[in-house]
Amino acid sequence: MRALARTIVEKPGVGRATARVEGDREGEWALVDLNDVVVHVMLPRVRDFYQLERLWTVPERPGPRSGESRGASRGEAGEGAVGSS
Repeated sequence: MRALARTIVEKPGVGRATARVEGDREGEWALVDLNDVVVHVMLPRVRDFYQLERLWTVPERPGPRSGESRGASRGEAGEGAVGSS
């Protein structure tokens, strides 16, 4: 982990003067803070444990209730509304 984190920080154009690395001593997980981007480097079992993808997954929006048209659920004019043809 330490070698991977170091490789990221030392990549040309990354700005290593401001980059910070945390957690690399344990050898299972490292966080590389590049100010605009945060990189997590971890072993597969650690990744499974933290499930970071779940933190950033947007839940699906529920569909329209039965008997309700999609347009009506968003406040749009549907069939039978005044002004519709």
